Amino acid sequence: MATQRLSICTVKIKNSITWDAVVNNLLNFISEDIHCEVTEQTDTYIGGCYIAKVMQNQTQYNIETGSFETTPVARMQILRFDIFPSKCLMMLWGKKKVSTLFTTALQQAAINNLIIDYNKLDYKIMITKLFSNSKVIFTRMNITDVVIEHGIVANCSVNLTNQDNSHGLVRKYLDNISQISVQFDENTPTSLMIYSSGAIVTYRNRDDIPSDIIDDIITMIGG
Repeated sequence: MATQRLSICTVKIKNSITWDAVVNNLLNFISEDIHCEVTEQTDTYIGGCYIAKVMQNQTQYNIETGSFETTPVARMQILRFDIFPSKCLMMLWGKKKVSTLFTTALQQAAINNLIIDYNKLDYKIMITKLFSNSKVIFTRMNITDVVIEHGIVANCSVNLTNQDNSHGLVRKYLDNISQISVQFDENTPTSLMIYSSGAIVTYRNRDDIPSDIIDDIITMIGG
């Protein structure tokens, strides 16, 4: 199952440049190490992917020395992006390093006429917004520092799929949740892991997530 980190950014463009110009400049930044594709562009939406060569450390066993060695290896990483100009919202689906490379390239394409801020999301607000979505199923949560009785505190993982009142349990232990698994739509399930830090990981390729689920995720993050 594919996993992707989802980063949420606020992106504001200054009046001295247009999104058309930014996209055109971005598409011209082509090299052996960098490539960008825009698959859809309208006044309200820009979507595509950014492909960059990233150096990663790889540990290998050296037979001659009889020890493990760490060497840098170049790998191509793909970041998928959704930009909603009217909402000043950008969603980046991929690893943090390639996300940083993309935001830097976007700034350069805008000739520094963009303000980009990574949003720190509040997991309690996100979970609370999901309560009103009938397509959402809470499947599992990890809770910490739960008082069982006087002097006894426990951490545990709770399977919510067989609970009659899963929403009630999530509400009860909201302050103790360290991570929670959420599934959108039983027919074409899209799963997310939400962490108490505000981080979000998806368990489905961005290209396979239906547009209505993207709308649900935007609502969840407050977009």
